[in-house]
Amino acid sequence: MDCYNPSTGEVTARAPQCTIEEVEEAIASAAKAYPAWSNTPPNQRVQVLFRMKALLDKHLEELTLLVARENGKVLDETMGDVLKVTEVVEFACGIPHLMKGPALMNCTRGYDTTQYMESLGVFGGIAP
Repeated sequence: MDCYNPSTGEVTARAPQCTIEEVEEAIASAAKAYPAWSNTPPNQRVQVLFRMKALLDKHLEELTLLVARENGKVLDETMGDVLKVTEVVEFACGIPHLMKGPALMNCTRGYDTTQYMESLGVFGGIAP
């Protein structure tokens, strides 16, 4: 299918349209990968997001130009959109810590973590 620059109407690219069979193949591939991926420790899974964040940073200007061309936006607004994606990826990189609660199973291959709240005992404070 043709991809148009909304500012000029010019055809800037051609993109393939997936067939039903291609979509079904992608779904089957994802289902096949799920058992191993879901058993991968969160700290390993998040490495994919760290690499994505590095690529977003490295290609910020290029991505800004592409999105601006595709959406007909000004560069400053578009860069803000791309940076917003980067912020979401940064947040997602911290998800393993949000998953923990008082315990996290398989935090790294073969290890579980548990948090214990223990009293430290008597203490004193000097306040001004």
